[in-house]
Amino acid sequence: MAALALVALVGCGDDEADITFHAPETLQGRDLEIATQAALTFFEVCPNLGKWWSSVAEASLYTAEGDEIPLYRERDYGWRAEVRLRITLRDDRDRLTYGVLGTKHVTGYPPTGHTLYYNLGGGARPGVVAVKTVSQAVCGWPVQDSDLHIPLQKLALVDQLAHQ
Repeated sequence: MAALALVALVGCGDDEADITFHAPETLQGRDLEIATQAALTFFEVCPNLGKWWSSVAEASLYTAEGDEIPLYRERDYGWRAEVRLRITLRDDRDRLTYGVLGTKHVTGYPPTGHTLYYNLGGGARPGVVAVKTVSQAVCGWPVQDSDLHIPLQKLALVDQLAHQ
C-alpha cells in the first residue's frame, strides 16, 4: 500500500482536515483520480468524518469490479464497479467521547476502535452503501440492520473506472 494524500481539505474553518488514504500501488492513473474524487465526494454526505479525522487511525481506499461486486448491488443499483473506503477509528475513549461524530453507536458506546466500511458506486442509483450499523451511525444516517443506501448523484463518476 502506498500513501495517498488527498489534496483537498474537507470541512470548513477550524474543522478542516487533511484527509489521507492508503491505496494499493496497482491503483494508478485515471482510476486513482476517480477513486480519489469519489472519496472526497463521500464527505458531502458524511461530513462528521471530515470534522473528526484526527480520530482516524488508518484509512484506505481501493476499487472493486465485476465478480467482486455483490449481486444485489449490481441488480438493485446497477453498479459494475465501486470504490471502497475502509476507515479504522482510534481506540481512544478520552479523545473520542460520547458526543463526538454526532451520535453514540447503537450499543450506547462511542464508536472508538471500529472499522467503518463504505462502498461508493455509480450505475442507475449512484450513492454510498454502508453495511455496518456503526458506519451508518458515525455519518448521522438512520441506523438499520441491513445495508443502507444513501443517494449521491456525483458518484456516477465511479462508472468511469477502466476495467468494467
